[in-house]
Amino acid sequence: MGAKDLSGIDIRNVKKEDLVDMRELEKKEKENPEAVRKELNNPQNWRLHRRGDVVIENSYTEGKTINELFAVLVASS
Repeated sequence: MGAKDLSGIDIRNVKKEDLVDMRELEKKEKENPEAVRKELNNPQNWRLHRRGDVVIENSYTEGKTINELFAVLVASS
């Protein structure tokens, strides 16, 4: 599943236990850096992951200028 496939997922319906815990990856990095690199290369893990009990959803913009993004920020405040 790619990053675009995850764009329609409602994080309220995702089980935290099914997500990659980035804290665990930090611990494993010293023991097995290759396995950690494989997890980090998966775009799904950057789009939706957890850090302890907190679910983190990242959203990325494609093709927008900094001025367009700033305009959205100003309009929402």
